[in-house]
Amino acid sequence: MAQFSGKVALITGGTEGIGLATAMAFACRGASVVIAARDQAKGQDAERELQSRGSQQGQVLFVRADVGEPADIARLIAATLDRFGRIDCAVNSAAATAHQPGRA
Repeated sequence: MAQFSGKVALITGGTEGIGLATAMAFACRGASVVIAARDQAKGQDAERELQSRGSQQGQVLFVRADVGEPADIARLIAATLDRFGRIDCAVNSAAATAHQPGRA
């Protein structure tokens, strides 16, 4: 079941919930997967889980990134292209919130 062999999927919010399930689905079908999230520890855990349970032919890379920060997005894309040379699919599963003055 390697219909995504040779493809690269970038998934934001890929450390839990729908994002992690999506990353696992791509990895189990042969894609190389880049997961991005803000929490370094969760990201490293998710990377290990994908490598041990999901990745058949592809590779897994975690990049710490906050999708609300343009510099982080640029670094995420650069890291993906540096490692894999391409992006075939991107899934935004990360929540982004705007800061509103006067709100916690």
